[in-house]
Amino acid sequence: MKHKVSSVYEATRAFDTNRKVDVYLEEELNERFWVCQNLDNEEYNEYYLCKLDDLTDFHYM
Repeated sequence: MKHKVSSVYEATRAFDTNRKVDVYLEEELNERFWVCQNLDNEEYNEYYLCKLDDLTDFHYM
């Protein structure tokens, strides 16, 4: 069940509006960037940098 939260610090997941995919928030690098895992393609364990301004729909499961 999806539980919405207002802060990235309370969330484990989000939506990346730049890539149009759901992501798992792995680790904060600084106040603007996070290491994210692409949840729409878990088969390849794809990780990349997410810009905080591109993240919406903060939640945890």
